[in-house]
Amino acid sequence: MKWLVDDEPLFVLPTVAVKLGLNESIFLQQLHYWLTKSTHTYDGHVWVYNTYEGWQKQFPFWSESTIRRTIVRLEKKGIVVSRYRSKLDKTKWYRIDYDVLANVMHGEEERQNDDTNAQHKQTTRQHDVSHASICQDGRRKMNRQTNITTDDTLQNMIQFYEQNGFGKMSSYVKEKMALWVSETSKEMVLDALNVALQNGVKTWTYTEGILRNWKKNGYVTTKERKRRPVRTEMIPEWLHIDYAQYERKACSEAELEQKRRELEARLKKKRA
Repeated sequence: MKWLVDDEPLFVLPTVAVKLGLNESIFLQQLHYWLTKSTHTYDGHVWVYNTYEGWQKQFPFWSESTIRRTIVRLEKKGIVVSRYRSKLDKTKWYRIDYDVLANVMHGEEERQNDDTNAQHKQTTRQHDVSHASICQDGRRKMNRQTNITTDDTLQNMIQFYEQNGFGKMSSYVKEKMALWVSETSKEMVLDALNVALQNGVKTWTYTEGILRNWKKNGYVTTKERKRRPVRTEMIPEWLHIDYAQYERKACSEAELEQKRRELEARLKKKRA
């Protein structure tokens, strides 16, 4: 296709940048590159999977929110098509609708007839209605082995999250939580939420930091994490002293004044 090239360097084509925007052009070219390498075929199209964090590693000069906005703008134009694996597993797959891209680049998207638009909308509705079953079949065809959370597991996590003051769980948190369950286990995610709760920092960012630290240390299951050595701290003797036995002696103003004079005299003598 003349607007996209099959090559590794990260670059931008001026024609596409002018029509779609600079960020959109860079992301679209990178997505096209990975599609040429992908072997995941479903519904007659080639798909690639990535997380927003994964995209950021490829675009370190963008924030996660910038990447999210860029993808959403391309999705609204119909150029990028994305699908989640299921309602519970928020693994996201992407592909490019090259026909829509061609129409946009030719400036013909506004002149498409009503029948084409109606057919596109009907196809979209059909995809949404049958989304759960389609993604369930897609898991096997895309050859990706993932531990998917069950209805009970997700419900328990949402209930724990919201009832313990973490706030209303957003779709973004659900997506990240499902990915961590896939990479570790549901017990590890619940343990991390418990640690965050005990430390009084009830945010998903802090919880995810705990999970990253555990993964960095090689703990991918609760059993492995609990086997780590426990450091024993020596308790100082003064901690056992009952200070209640000592009574505070009250001093009169005259005694305080006398002590102040004695202190000033000692300081004056020391300076001399």
